[in-house]
Amino acid sequence: MPTCVHCATPFSASSELEKFCCRGCEYVYDLIHDEGLDRFYDLRSSSTIRPVRSLPFEERDFEWLKEEVQKVEATAPDGTEVRAEFSMEGISCVGCVWLIEKIFLKYEGAIEAAAHPATGQLQLKWVSGKTDLCGFTNEIAGFGYMLLKHRGSGKKSETRELGVKLGLCAAFMLNAMVFTLPSYVGMPADFAFAGIFKLVTFLSATLSMMVGGSYFINRAWHAVRARTIHIDLPIALGISFAFAGSIYGWAKQSEGLLYFDFVSTFIFLMLAGRYLQLSALEKNRNLLQRRRPVPDQIISPDHHQPICLSEIKAGLRIEISPGQSVPVASLLETPVSEFSLEWINGEAEPVTFRSGRPLPAGAIHLGNGPIIVVASETWDESLLSRLTESARPSSLAWVHEPLGRHHHHASQLGRFPEHRRLRA
Repeated sequence: MPTCVHCATPFSASSELEKFCCRGCEYVYDLIHDEGLDRFYDLRSSSTIRPVRSLPFEERDFEWLKEEVQKVEATAPDGTEVRAEFSMEGISCVGCVWLIEKIFLKYEGAIEAAAHPATGQLQLKWVSGKTDLCGFTNEIAGFGYMLLKHRGSGKKSETRELGVKLGLCAAFMLNAMVFTLPSYVGMPADFAFAGIFKLVTFLSATLSMMVGGSYFINRAWHAVRARTIHIDLPIALGISFAFAGSIYGWAKQSEGLLYFDFVSTFIFLMLAGRYLQLSALEKNRNLLQRRRPVPDQIISPDHHQPICLSEIKAGLRIEISPGQSVPVASLLETPVSEFSLEWINGEAEPVTFRSGRPLPAGAIHLGNGPIIVVASETWDESLLSRLTESARPSSLAWVHEPLGRHHHHASQLGRFPEHRRLRA
């Protein structure tokens, strides 16, 4: 299997002439050579880095960075040294560190750029009032690196808190399984340590209920109060009845009713599934919010002035610029164009759409010029609108979602046919 010339990732090639796993890697490879930064590949050596994919072609909004720079430089007179820490996506090797530093030092007033691949942190030093930090950020985004706010501070996310619960419940589960195993392999009931083994198993299951089971029980209770049927309800009932039944069996000396190990194992598996789900949702939501895939206003050939997203109606023609996402499910009016559907289906290769073919909300235009699409829904009905909505409560927002609305968006994604891959 061939490997990508830029990121060294193995990929399936349709011909021997293909050298890149995605259009983004090809773009960055040419950019590195044009800028005379070929030493990047010597430093990268044989290590594999993350494929660039559609990142260089996406529109970016760095308003937050302007505010951050103003805040840092507010207490420093012009001409003095200032520093700030940021997080960065895409750093994976010493070659990335070297490349970012070389690009930063090209800017007037730049002093030092120290990147850390292990932590994904970037420390910048520059001369106050003389360095175009937004220009630097926009340039490195073209190389596949995204500058973000420093992650070291702020409120912990639900995913991180759930990860702590998952780790603790994994330890409780292993403990319960170890002390239950002797009874499965024939330990007699009158064994001297049998009572201690059962006590340890009970304590492990109790801790699992307190740490992990409480997560599902609390959410199920909120769902019941909201009169909503939710998946956490049967999970909470299952672990509660199993735990209560095991206590009853322990009190009545009935071995057939002891399921403490099952309680701990089931809680761990349910937490693991929920953790993976929330991780994927949080990653995609943060990705969409950071990159602002659609502007606040759009251009329509049907209107003389730009219109707000809320004014999008079915049948409205919309102009999509290169790197911009399609805001709502639409039909392509332009004869042919290429789009990235990476955040929708995970595929990095560009997809060719022809006139009249449905486009999902969030498809990123990869062409060189503007195109025209015809909206099939309003902005409020768009899946992209819901994913980029930032004012919703984080913990129980989807408990209160009407199930029918989720079904509507699922059907919107499901009705698009299989995508034809574009061959390089």
